[in-house]
Amino acid sequence: MNKAHDDGELDFAMENGVVVTQSQSQFKSGEMTTMGCAGKNKYKKSITGGGFRHKFWMDHCNCNDIIDMLSVGVELGVLSAAISAIYGNIPAAVASAVAIFLMRTAKALISNNDEGEGIVIGITMGFVGGGLKGGGIEPQ
Repeated sequence: MNKAHDDGELDFAMENGVVVTQSQSQFKSGEMTTMGCAGKNKYKKSITGGGFRHKFWMDHCNCNDIIDMLSVGVELGVLSAAISAIYGNIPAAVASAVAIFLMRTAKALISNNDEGEGIVIGITMGFVGGGLKGGGIEPQ
């Protein structure tokens, strides 16, 4: 907590005789996209015992765009294309898997995990057949 306080991420206050912590949402240098959105857009792939683990960092603006798309009932192909546009040259099967995962995930869950800083999406795809084996969303 002291490191978070020193970095300006956390503040302490006294309320009713009790010390409480208050989050200070400040942008950190190097974690802003060129559009000025909080968070970052990054893709990383690793190999695990269960298959390939794909991790996607999505900034706040792109989260809002995805939520808007899901609100109007976007088609899988359009959402896959949007995912590909965010991360550049990723395999179509991976972009489709992320799109399927996001379509199955409630847009409220995406919004709640965004917290104004973006989200991290993690999915695992099997070695053979590339089927989606599991996934999750967490705040950046």
